[in-house]
Amino acid sequence: MKTEFEPQKEKKEYPPLNQLTVITLWCGGCATRIAEITRDKIPKHLIQIANRAILEHSLDTFRDVNPDIILCTGFLGEQIKNYFGDGNKFGLNIKYSYQPKPRGIISAILQAIREYNI
Repeated sequence: MKTEFEPQKEKKEYPPLNQLTVITLWCGGCATRIAEITRDKIPKHLIQIANRAILEHSLDTFRDVNPDIILCTGFLGEQIKNYFGDGNKFGLNIKYSYQPKPRGIISAILQAIREYNI
């Protein structure tokens, strides 16, 4: 039963995406569910669809919103870094945060926040 004295939940206001300082994407994981495709040789984010890496399709979405991207990598992350480099040829400014042992998405993003002081 509601009473008039119950506190109202405040609706949080977030800045529009184009005002965010950086976009952080998690690119870790061992791709165990698609191991037949990756065979532990390529990260799932580099699987080719329409002659482009899956991650490249995702990054297209963010280019016009904010070109500053941090990719949080883990398993085979060096291949992702080799593919995208600094992001210049994709119209992006890409930085990397490498997590050698998987500790979850939140841990990876918090690590990136600490590394780049965002």
